[in-house]
Amino acid sequence: MNKVIIENGINMVVINDVKYEVTQIPSVLEKMARFEEVLMAKHTHLETLNVDTDTDTSEIENVEVKILMVHNEMKNFTQDFGKSIAMLSKLEIDDNHIFQTAFKLFCDLKFKEGYEFLKKIKIPTVRNEEISKALAQQLVLKLNFYILLQDDEPDFDTEFDKIQLDVIKYYKEVLKINKNDFESCDIIGDIYLERESYQDAEIYFNKLIELKPDDNVSFHNLAVCYSHLKNYNKSFTYFQKSLNLNSNFLPTWTNLGDLCFIVKRIDEAIECYLQAVLLAPENLEVYQTLGSIYQHKRDFNKAIYCYEKVALLYKSNLHYLENIDYYQKLAICYDNVGSPLKAIVIYKEILAMFPKDLEVLLLLADIYRNQGKYSKAIEFYDKALDIDSLDEDTLWELCSAYSTKKNKIKTLYYLERHIDCCPKFDHEDKAYIKGLKEFLWLKDDPDFRKLVD
Repeated sequence: MNKVIIENGINMVVINDVKYEVTQIPSVLEKMARFEEVLMAKHTHLETLNVDTDTDTSEIENVEVKILMVHNEMKNFTQDFGKSIAMLSKLEIDDNHIFQTAFKLFCDLKFKEGYEFLKKIKIPTVRNEEISKALAQQLVLKLNFYILLQDDEPDFDTEFDKIQLDVIKYYKEVLKINKNDFESCDIIGDIYLERESYQDAEIYFNKLIELKPDDNVSFHNLAVCYSHLKNYNKSFTYFQKSLNLNSNFLPTWTNLGDLCFIVKRIDEAIECYLQAVLLAPENLEVYQTLGSIYQHKRDFNKAIYCYEKVALLYKSNLHYLENIDYYQKLAICYDNVGSPLKAIVIYKEILAMFPKDLEVLLLLADIYRNQGKYSKAIEFYDKALDIDSLDEDTLWELCSAYSTKKNKIKTLYYLERHIDCCPKFDHEDKAYIKGLKEFLWLKDDPDFRKLVD
């Protein structure tokens, strides 16, 4: 029995005494049995429903909605929408009825229907700054809302791209009337940055700095542009200016750390991320990146500390199923510090969730091989081969493992398959195999020599 509390268009879902938020949109509802009645509840009332459902919690945890941003995004969305509707009503523009209808549908939690009305917005033909800005603000709301929609729809990328370009057009209409409008430059720059149009974004962030020379975010964004444009000296300069204005802005420290890593100033990258940890001690991405840097530096014990911190944070937030990359890295670090048993436990946990993870199967097989447990190694190499039957490295490992167990038939079988999968298998490779210790017992075998002579 799941308890669902509806308030301001947001579901507070309680499962196993753990509360977290899920946006009330059809793509989520389709994953949860008998939730249709939720759509009927108005966001202006507080209701508690007991919904009998046998839905697996992983169905909810894996939905492609950015759960952490939902509550504030949707609350701000409806509030800002209401303000803009009032403003548009005074202006008496043609598209006002579209926004009114959409807003009513959103209040009824009928988000997709409301979104269909928003798609009818047209580019304004009259150059009026107030109208252009009001419409532009509506499109930004539309853009933010669309992000919350299910992004595996066939036309998601095309529609999302169109909305972004429309936002830019609307705000450029504003700039034709008022070239110094900060909001327009800011949003256009942000969208160009997101679209990886760094030269275009650079123009608008430079304008923002000119309009507001104490805005640390604009300096940060300009530094990010220069980093992507590989103008690293300018990037360092503007990151430093951003820190001079505000040393507590987390993205400046993390992006500066990334830049230091790119130019191989590894110790400085670590210092930047340590500063980021002080600012955001519960931030998953900060610990995960810091762990990766320590791992790159082969400081595995410090990497383990960071990844263990990530594991605790993920599990406490019920989101650890969304990203296992850090968990796999933690296992690799355990193996490197001589704790293969801990690595094995992690790999098996991952395989329990994702039994066809080829990389993890091979890593686990390698550990058993290194321990001399060839039967266990063969078990997992076989599972890997079921996924990719032409992987030459897996075929070689099976050949080597069976040779160590002195199983001639299996050894020659996998050796022949390995040779067939190697496009450039030459005399040097054959000589190498003949010289390996685990194949010495076959040196006079005619079937073996037929393959390697």
